[in-house]
Amino acid sequence: MLEQQEQYNDNQFRKRLDASKAPVWFCGRYLSEKGYSISIEPTVQGLHKEWREYRDQGDLYISKPGWMNGKPQRIEVKQLSAITSPTDFKFPSVIVCAAHSWDEATPKPHLYILMGKHQQNYCAMILSKDQPKWFKRVVPDKYYTGSYEQEMYLCPKELMHWRHF
Repeated sequence: MLEQQEQYNDNQFRKRLDASKAPVWFCGRYLSEKGYSISIEPTVQGLHKEWREYRDQGDLYISKPGWMNGKPQRIEVKQLSAITSPTDFKFPSVIVCAAHSWDEATPKPHLYILMGKHQQNYCAMILSKDQPKWFKRVVPDKYYTGSYEQEMYLCPKELMHWRHF
């Protein structure tokens, strides 16, 4: 039973990683069209239980002459079902990331771009400068079998910056 659970979780991990590629490229194109130079980081797959060994250093990096002293800035792209439009968003806060991913990140992300899973007309942007106003909550991880819970950072709705694509 435990072996089946691990196999299922490994498959889920790979599916989620594969599904994350298209939104990263979509955001890369969007940011490029806004005048930023972009660099998309490689995606390496491993097993769910080995996730720490396969952590990346960000989804993409952006830069622009004269912006942020020319230093490329790390961007994280997330895809969430709850992201639809600013008028439809009905929650008081949104999950930004797992607490460990922010706490252990080097360099820290400059920005999180949250895209919808079912439509891509809008995205919500969460600025890292607002991180002191985020809060933590333990959330069950519905993607994996077993008792998986993660401590997550959530951002209050008022700090979300919406963009139309």
